[in-house]
Amino acid sequence: MQKSFILILLFTVCFSSIAQNTIEGFVFDKNGNPIEYCAITINNKGIGTYSDKKGFFSLKIDRYESEKIVFSHISYLSYYTSLDEYNAQQIDTVFLKRSNVSLKEVVINPEEYEKIKHRPKKTFFGKYYSYAPAVGAITAYHIKSYKSGVLSKVIFYYKRIKNPNIYVGVRIFRKSEKAQVKHSLLDTNIIYNLKINSKSLEINLKEYNIVIPSEGILVGLELIKDPCKRMTIINGEININSCFYIGLENSVNSEHTYVSPWNKKWSWWENIPNKEELNWHYNLMIGYEILVPK
Repeated sequence: MQKSFILILLFTVCFSSIAQNTIEGFVFDKNGNPIEYCAITINNKGIGTYSDKKGFFSLKIDRYESEKIVFSHISYLSYYTSLDEYNAQQIDTVFLKRSNVSLKEVVINPEEYEKIKHRPKKTFFGKYYSYAPAVGAITAYHIKSYKSGVLSKVIFYYKRIKNPNIYVGVRIFRKSEKAQVKHSLLDTNIIYNLKINSKSLEINLKEYNIVIPSEGILVGLELIKDPCKRMTIINGEININSCFYIGLENSVNSEHTYVSPWNKKWSWWENIPNKEELNWHYNLMIGYEILVPK
């Protein structure tokens, strides 16, 4: 009887610990509408989850109880809280306020603009030319200033899609220290479900009036859902099997690609697979079209 009591007590303690280390709830706007694809992350730890169509989320905190929990969405102001603060609310709903991101009206007369096009090199997906981002990571390419140029189109290249449930979000930021809503040049959440057997995603952005500032812009993808991702440890090394691999191309002394989760500092993409090629860098493989005044 005593042993049974001890086992029940231990089970209760363990269950309570698990419950305390996981938060669940909903993300709504001020009108009570659910917010889908809101990123809920542990600040500066690069781990998190997303809200679903009903605004529901579940996030395992583990050893990060003292860290801030961040709610981020491209169309809303970020909300910061802690595990204690969240539990103290005694409610399971977070309400986000709309951001003040607004785009300047740009009237484009085709006769007054010319197109500047960039296309990647034709070296596709060799041994070192693909990158599997973690869910929640934003991988962005730095497009430098083009004399008041307007970004009209961007094309992302990736390995052939074999799973119908891969989702990505288009993210465009001013060149800044962190990936934050206040630096966004988009005032809407653009989400794509990548098509089976597709190898590229072409996006027409002319309607969004994205004027490239003097510091340039970061244009990239946020991986929102990758159901194929599995992490295994073989001979002490971590191996990741993913359905989604972004194309990379190599270029000498050229650092254009940055990686970051929401609200975290951007870091250069500087993973050089072949250490003998010290002058080579591997950048996101993209194409883009910019309209500039004649």
